[in-house]
This record gives sequence, structure tokens and C-alpha cells, in this order.
Amino acid sequence: MKIYSAALLFVILQFINVHANELLQDYTFSVEACTLQEVKKAVKNRMNDIGMGGNVNKRLRQMLGVSNNRKAKKQIKDMCNSFMANEYQSSFLKYGNEFTSFGKQYFDGSTEWNEHRQTDQGTSDGTTSQILSVEAAVVNQVYETIAQQQGMEFPDGLSNFENCEIGAAMCCWIQDRQANDNNGNCDTPYDQNCVDKDPMDNTDICYVDMTRDNSSSNVPAGFAIFEGESEGDTHCHGFAWDSDNSAVDALYKGNNLFYVSMYDHLYSRGYVRTVPGAPMCACVEQMPIVSRSDCTEMSIQETFSVTYSANSKSFEASLDNVSIEYASCEGANGNNNDLEAYYERLVNEGRRDPSELECLQEILVGEDNCEDEIADLLNNQ
Repeated sequence: MKIYSAALLFVILQFINVHANELLQDYTFSVEACTLQEVKKAVKNRMNDIGMGGNVNKRLRQMLGVSNNRKAKKQIKDMCNSFMANEYQSSFLKYGNEFTSFGKQYFDGSTEWNEHRQTDQGTSDGTTSQILSVEAAVVNQVYETIAQQQGMEFPDGLSNFENCEIGAAMCCWIQDRQANDNNGNCDTPYDQNCVDKDPMDNTDICYVDMTRDNSSSNVPAGFAIFEGESEGDTHCHGFAWDSDNSAVDALYKGNNLFYVSMYDHLYSRGYVRTVPGAPMCACVEQMPIVSRSDCTEMSIQETFSVTYSANSKSFEASLDNVSIEYASCEGANGNNNDLEAYYERLVNEGRRDPSELECLQEILVGEDNCEDEIADLLNNQ
């Protein structure tokens, strides 16, 4: 009986060693995020695949050659933090130095993208010139080849975006330069029916405080007040992101800026030019006081590869695939396509602070409240 038991024990130990050796071989697996939880889940799946039982924490310690769970946890976290700070960020599209000047001018409402209009005049052969889809063809190229499958840098080196303290940005446009897109009232023929035309109206402009961003207005102080409907048709559209800088909507906020400001509204709708005295696009703290704003959010799916090296007893991560979809924001209380309501949802989910929502509500003041806001402004001068 003892001999039988010893033989059985030997067989069991051999079985365990075979599976342990199989677990400790080089292999690569996919995860949806570079986190300790995702790595442990993948290791557990690997154990199941090779028919190996036991505690996943113990197996992970064996793989890493460490003596306790704390060291294993630290090694995985260090690996992910290093990857996110280096290789991950380096995969994002970086704007070159030439973008600094152009980007600043564009987001302030200038450059040919904002100032030109399609015309049949001014050319020697009478051909059409200043066609938006031609002038801004690069925008469509970036959307098709980058913005839906690769991270894009957020240009916080520009004064428009360097201090988004409450995690929200917005654009406001006052003109439409493109016909036949079911947005705005620009029409053909362009030389007759697309001069100083309006975007689709979705907000009321209360006033512009030029001290909020004098780099755009080039005026150190002053106000532009728009009583009643004096501002004409205006369109505002923004987005917001998580206070956690490692959250995907915070990491990819540069993509949302590109989509909102250049693809969806410039290239697709032809919306251009800025409210006088304000930037066209900036952190909300620098924008005009308005009644409301539309909103876009992203759905982001990432796939990472993590490779285990038996020789070095370590893991190494890489980013395999990114898929980004853009859609109208789903806000709190069923109020969709509304920046304030979306921000309220972020607060409800613990992703933003209630005090930050109060700051946003000083910029997005609500329907029919411009008269009171203007009165408060004048009374405080």
C-alpha cells in the first residue's frame, strides 16, 4: 500500500511538473487593458487551457520568480506603467512644429479653412476655386486612416488648450461655407447664396469676456455683449473627459478634438469662424458664456498583447489594435447630445466632481438665462 501511494505521489508530481513547465514557457496573450487584473485573468485562462489547477496568484509568483503577491503585483504594475508612459504614448499621432502656428490660427478662427468660400470668380479660366473638400482634404485622410484607429495628441501646447482644468473643451461657429450637406443655410450658386451664411442654430451667445483668452482676441480686456438674438445663428459643440488621466476618454481626447473641430463640423458641415472676441475652439473656461452646447463622446476598444519571457521571468506589453467610434453624448436623465447633461453623467459616475459641474454651469447657463447673465455682468463692473 505504501509502495502504491509513493508511486501515485510520483505520478502526481510528474503531472504537476509537466504543467508547470508548460506554464513557464514563452507565450503571448491578448488583454483589453494593461492591468494586473487583466494579466491575472489571462494567466488563469492559460492554466485552464493546459489543464492546470491551483491558485492563480501562486502561479503568477512562479512565473515572475518572486516570493510574495506584493512583489508580483508591483512587477506587473511597473510593467504597465512603463508601457503606458513610453511605448503607448509614442504610438499616438504627434503634431509637428508646423502645426503650432497653423493650429493656433485655426482654433482662433483664421486660416484659409475658415476664411475662404467656394467661388467661380477670380480665376483666369473661370474654374471653381477654394473648394472646402479640396482645401481640407487632409482632414478626411486623417479621419479615414488615423482618427478611428490610432491615438492623437491633444495640443495642450497651444494656449487654447493648456489649462482645461475642469476637463471640457468646446467650439462655437458663426458661419457656414459649404452647401448641400443638410447643415446650415449656405447654398448654390456659392457666389450668390453662400456669402455670410449661418450654421444650424443650437445656442444663444450671452457675452464674451475677452480677459478669459486675450491671446485669441489680441485685446487685453473688454466684453462683447449679445442681447436678444443679436449674435445671429450660432452653433456650439463640445466634449468632456474623465478626471483620471489614465482613463481612455482622457487619453484619446485629442481624437475627440480633431473629430469635433475639424472632421464633423469643418469638413462635413462647413462650419467656420469664431464669435467676435473669443477663440473658435478652446477649453470651456476660455469660451463665450452661452446657453448650451451639443456634445460628442467616443467608444474606444483597445487590444493589447502581453508576452511572457521564461528566460527573464517578466512580461512585456504592446498595443495591438484600437477602434474608435464617435457618437452624440448620452447625458444624465435621458438628456442626450448636451454637454452639460453629459458632464452631469460624469459626475454621477464619479468621474468628475460636483464643484466642476458648477463651474461648467457658469459657462453653459441654460435656456433663456442670457438676460440675467448680462445683467449680472454689468452690475459687477
